[in-house]
Amino acid sequence: MSKKLITEKLGVAEPTLPYITIVYEELKGKTIEFYNSDLSSYSEQIIITLKDMSFIYKEYFSLFVQFPVEKLIINFSAKKKNQKNQELLKVGINYATMGAAYDIGKRNENVSYLKKSSSRLPKYVLEDIKNSLVLKSDFYIEIGDNFDDEQLKKLLKDLEDTIYHEFAHFYEYYKRLESGSKALDFTLAYVGSKNYNVPKPIFKLWNRFLYLIYFSEPYEMRAVTQEISNKLKRMSLSEFRDTPYGQVIQKMMDFDAEEDYQNILDEISNYNPNLETSILTRLYGWYLQDYFKDSSLTDKLPHKIIMKSKDIKTLMKKFQPRINKAGNDLNKKVLKFVAQYSKDPFGIDLDN
Repeated sequence: MSKKLITEKLGVAEPTLPYITIVYEELKGKTIEFYNSDLSSYSEQIIITLKDMSFIYKEYFSLFVQFPVEKLIINFSAKKKNQKNQELLKVGINYATMGAAYDIGKRNENVSYLKKSSSRLPKYVLEDIKNSLVLKSDFYIEIGDNFDDEQLKKLLKDLEDTIYHEFAHFYEYYKRLESGSKALDFTLAYVGSKNYNVPKPIFKLWNRFLYLIYFSEPYEMRAVTQEISNKLKRMSLSEFRDTPYGQVIQKMMDFDAEEDYQNILDEISNYNPNLETSILTRLYGWYLQDYFKDSSLTDKLPHKIIMKSKDIKTLMKKFQPRINKAGNDLNKKVLKFVAQYSKDPFGIDLDN
């Protein structure tokens, strides 16, 4: 069965477009169905098989050869839940979309994996493809109060952006594997996110810092750039600045380790000033414990910033240049896209 592909590539790897199209159409239907239902939450594992995707190798053979996927395993969940982020509520955003692309590993590790190509593929395909991918992903949507049809349209656009983002990750995983390059190291992205019994307001401030580390990871910035490009195709710069990505880029550019560290100290003082040393020591100790535990599972050397830090304050100060640079680099891309999309094919500025 022929499908009309999403054609706005905007820098995304073309071989991923057929799969993005399939996943988006599937999740779009599920999202609309959930929106119109009386359910408060919903979850489903969606399996998209080779049969469902046969049009790709039949009609887009050259793309399939570059990115051969036999099965898509999607854990989709949805919830009707009040938006608590005041910064987003102020600009009328009372919904969220999230995703995760599982790295390519061993079949028994509950991740994406490479397998011998199915004998159900035509011989002409098997002549070029010996192995195919099974990709596993998570997608999640959240709908807040007073959610209406207009917001549904915006949520669906954000969902499409999220799918682009995750397939940018998938394609990088595969190309690294195919070329024999070293696998990505995700240790810095997720370490420290577990709360070992620290008061929530204090941990929330600490976790904001950890999120900026995650957002400044090069592979995450590459995928985020894809989403930024998509968003700026349909919204103004001022509108983009109010989105979660616009806000976090600003926070990265403005990040001041001294100021954020002082905010943590103030929050500890509000809770119990006598516990300052204890809480700071525990936060840093647990962070290192988790980091070295996860790092030991890779073939990478420990990150030099981790090795040079002595406590939470020095850790934050040593990460500041990287976070600020990542924010500035992403902002430059934002401005580049704005300039690119505000001109017609002849280079005439359409905003003036």
